[in-house]
Amino acid sequence: MYELEVWKEEFRTLDNMPMTELASRMNRIPIHIGKSKKFADFTTSTQEMKKVLSHF
Repeated sequence: MYELEVWKEEFRTLDNMPMTELASRMNRIPIHIGKSKKFADFTTSTQEMKKVLSHF
């Protein structure tokens, strides 16, 4: 959520940010999916979607 606050400061409101840029930035935010704090336990939504879609 920190990134969202930074973007709000940069663009004043999210209405001023192009939707493609907003979606791109949201997809690059690291997500913690493991039990430890190791680098390997973090991923991005884009990487996880690729894993899901590769099973189809």
